[in-house]
Amino acid sequence: MEDFSTTLEHRVITLKTATDVVRFSFIVRNSISYLDLGLCRYSILNHLWTSCDCCASKLPNSFINTEEKCRKIFTRSRSLLYTLHLDLPKGRECSLKDAPYSITYDLDPCIPHIAKVIPVSDILILSDSIEDAISINKEKLKILSWILKMSFSNLPLLYVLEIRTVNKFIDCFYPEITDPAIFKDFIMQFDFADWISTYEKPEILEYLLYYARHFGRKDLGEDVFPIDKIIDPCIFDRYFLNIGPILKYIDVPRFSEDDYRLYFVNISSMR
Repeated sequence: MEDFSTTLEHRVITLKTATDVVRFSFIVRNSISYLDLGLCRYSILNHLWTSCDCCASKLPNSFINTEEKCRKIFTRSRSLLYTLHLDLPKGRECSLKDAPYSITYDLDPCIPHIAKVIPVSDILILSDSIEDAISINKEKLKILSWILKMSFSNLPLLYVLEIRTVNKFIDCFYPEITDPAIFKDFIMQFDFADWISTYEKPEILEYLLYYARHFGRKDLGEDVFPIDKIIDPCIFDRYFLNIGPILKYIDVPRFSEDDYRLYFVNISSMR
């Protein structure tokens, strides 16, 4: 158990997959409804990716329906309490559902007192789930069509998903558009700035930019989102090959002396 101390440290457990969220739904979703998310025996959803990697291999796949069971699984040293039929002093632990805001949390797996169990970003979990569905389902366009109709916090769902997930749908349209209607909806919601900061694929970028202009996407216009501004991440992230296609969609280069000075300094520092 813990060393004698006047300071009580509190630990937070982060759940990183949809399966984990369901297994611990009694705590993180205030529900005891169980769903079988084992879509495939090779599915990424079947792997436990919590922040408690030290004991992940020892964790069972059973559903967590009580706070005590959660504490027992994540704190192996707690077994001494059960062996000696002991209880912790009153006030040493708080509810895993309603932990006080005044508590400072730590991810250190050695801290015995678990004070909170939370999922990581909902978008991260959803992106992983969508990628998993894509990998085991040939009907990718049906999945994409569903995504294009959804929103998240008043934004298109496609726009807020992890860019690596969005990138997997580009293969459905490059080099040949398989469904013009879905492709038009896709390109109108596509996040160019995020994509070119992650991938250096000039041929595909030019292809996407061409159709974005063809379908009349307004936010790439000079008055709304100056397309030359997205050259910055290409330079800072060293994706120089993406700059060529971007320049083709600028009537006249519009860079100030400050821009040139900033680019010169950054490029020189990379050499």
